[in-house]
Amino acid sequence: MSRNYPSLLQARMAWAALPPEVRRTQRLAVSLLLSPITLAIGYWVTRFAIRDPFGQDFIAPLCLWGALAVLAGFWQLGSNSHRLIPLRQLALAAALLATLGAAFLYPYAAITAYAHATPSARERTFEIYRCHGRCRYGGYFVHQRADGTTVEGEYVGSPLPYGRCALVQRFSGKYGFSWVRVLERSQAGGQLSWPIRREDCFGTKPVWSLKG
Repeated sequence: MSRNYPSLLQARMAWAALPPEVRRTQRLAVSLLLSPITLAIGYWVTRFAIRDPFGQDFIAPLCLWGALAVLAGFWQLGSNSHRLIPLRQLALAAALLATLGAAFLYPYAAITAYAHATPSARERTFEIYRCHGRCRYGGYFVHQRADGTTVEGEYVGSPLPYGRCALVQRFSGKYGFSWVRVLERSQAGGQLSWPIRREDCFGTKPVWSLKG
């Protein structure tokens, strides 16, 4: 702490020497820089409130929005320019309010859509586990139909010849949100797990009776 004190004191003096309007701009930049935390909170509140796995959750646009807010905050935080200060403050305040609004509207829209979601017909699928970051950050399930398409709309390659079987139902809500509920799964095969063939998974046998 004693070694860092001179540099901290110098930084504080440099901050105090800035005009008040520049300091206000940089405070807004710091707030915008930290605002994506509220987006993450809104996302996990939604995940906690809705137990069914998402088919479409719009996480990519949410992450892009947060990244742009961080970049804009960093850009203005490092600027001591006196040019167009009112316009820059207005833009930072608008971006901050939009981010905070999105953090509230996202869970509201998703939970409202889920409450009035429309169920589709039940479908037999092969259940495929996809990893995040080589499985270091967990993963998620994708459900492939007999023709190779998936209930989630994600491309996973050509139709599998065998795998783990699941009976699922898709729920479609407003604003493009969707969820996939697993109704039945094939039984685990114990220590020796034999994959289930296509003709069995997509046949007439009950899914719960299949063992693989």
